[in-house]
Amino acid sequence: MKKDLSRRSFLAGAGLVGVGAVAGLAGCAPQASSSESEGNGQGQADGDWRTPPDPITDIAETIDADIVVVGAGVSGCNAAYTAAESGAHVVVLQKEATCIANGMGVGAYGTTMQKERGDDWDVEEELNRWARESENRSNRKLVHRWAEYSGEVVDRMVRLCTGHENCEPILYDPGADTEYPDAWNFAYSGGVVFLGADQMKGVAQVITDEAEKLGADVYYSTPAVQLVRDGDGPVTAVIAQREDGSYLQVNAAKGVILAAGDYGADPDLRKEFMPHIEGLQTAYCTDTNTGDGHKMGTWVGAAMQKAPHAGNIHYDPGMPPSSSASGSGCPWLWVNLNGERFCNEDMSYGQIYAQGMNQPEFIHFQVFDANYKADVQAGKMGQGNQKNGPFPGFGMEFIDEYIENGEVLSADTLDELAEKMGVPADAFKATVERYNELNDLGEDLDFGKQAARLTYIKDAPFYAICRQPRLLCALGGLVINDRMEVLDEQRKPIPNLYACGNNSGDWFGGLEHPMVIPGMSLGRAVVTGHLAALSALGESY
Repeated sequence: MKKDLSRRSFLAGAGLVGVGAVAGLAGCAPQASSSESEGNGQGQADGDWRTPPDPITDIAETIDADIVVVGAGVSGCNAAYTAAESGAHVVVLQKEATCIANGMGVGAYGTTMQKERGDDWDVEEELNRWARESENRSNRKLVHRWAEYSGEVVDRMVRLCTGHENCEPILYDPGADTEYPDAWNFAYSGGVVFLGADQMKGVAQVITDEAEKLGADVYYSTPAVQLVRDGDGPVTAVIAQREDGSYLQVNAAKGVILAAGDYGADPDLRKEFMPHIEGLQTAYCTDTNTGDGHKMGTWVGAAMQKAPHAGNIHYDPGMPPSSSASGSGCPWLWVNLNGERFCNEDMSYGQIYAQGMNQPEFIHFQVFDANYKADVQAGKMGQGNQKNGPFPGFGMEFIDEYIENGEVLSADTLDELAEKMGVPADAFKATVERYNELNDLGEDLDFGKQAARLTYIKDAPFYAICRQPRLLCALGGLVINDRMEVLDEQRKPIPNLYACGNNSGDWFGGLEHPMVIPGMSLGRAVVTGHLAALSALGESY
């Protein structure tokens, strides 16, 4: 397996996710909020999302299946493959014309590659750290299921995807990254990354195609719109809508698995469950990620995880005005649109967005000088109060390309840089002067950043990178137990209904994805899909 991240992956963005580079960034001009911008699927919705629609009765066609999987992302594809591999008749209902998935890092424990390398970790302590970082609001049994089954599920993904050009699996080298030294066992030394043009979309498509080879029937452009349940009985069917507007009912003898993705493009759900990220645009959430699984489950009596729901919030998937240049977590000097410093820049990646949310247009700039390479080599770009090492995926060896396409601003004077940034020059220069004074003192008297992270800004050329946080996905869902069974308000299972991936709740607590187990968003998705299928098949585990 390859162990080196490619140049393409760096240009796609640092960290656990990536999108294409954004060209033509000029400064960091203010942009409309998500609810105002076109193309984000976040316009105002009408009505109460909890109110069930009238039952659909004009069914044009009815087919029978053992298991119906709603959604063909990374959780749905694994559910479909597991069920089809057992010999069950599986029907997959996919809203889009293809499989849809995002990101690239899959957190896992106990994979074959990890074992061969001799990795050895205190898993229970890592899970305890997860609980603490999740404000003790995550369901420990669920997280434990991930630790038990992630190795074998990811091994299967590696086996199925190896050799496919759109999803070549690699394993991170533990020597490359030191941001989360206690969690090397997961995203960086323990996570599997699938690289390629479509990254996780390619993975989902490959595994879905393999499920089809095993007999699964996949209906693309056929969104599920309603579940069928008679009173307190089991969920017996899913009603979907074809492209011509007609309705298809798929009866499910053994179970329905909700794997329909998050609600990042639904204004009502975001407002109710994620008010702390109000106004953020989504990085790559499609217009169709409208919480369909959450809504359909609720309409038949499912309980929703209590608010607030965590967000998976990153800077690196750049969309104008933000840069997609790597290193968004590096603790350089940060200044806002007023040219002022506003925080301790040395925070965990999962939390760095929080102070940025308080700034005009949610925007800040990272500012550094010609000595940035030496600062990295000296260990000044570690993050989150860790002692050593550069931020993972620093990638600034491509700085010339970033400058050429406008994603890194460069100037020979601070006045010129301020003009390119669009900030007041006098305020900006005063901020830089004060920052250099603090470096001289060897103590950050203003915000308390550890002295080892302070860097001078004295030598030309000077650089600035514009950053604006984006929501990758909403990490809250329906309440489930450790068999992925969906529960009602009395915490009783709804017969024949299961949830996985972003339709499953109580994995993440607090306001953001805890980064003590990076890659957990996708890691949890692939495992829950597999386990939901086993439960629907009636298998014990």
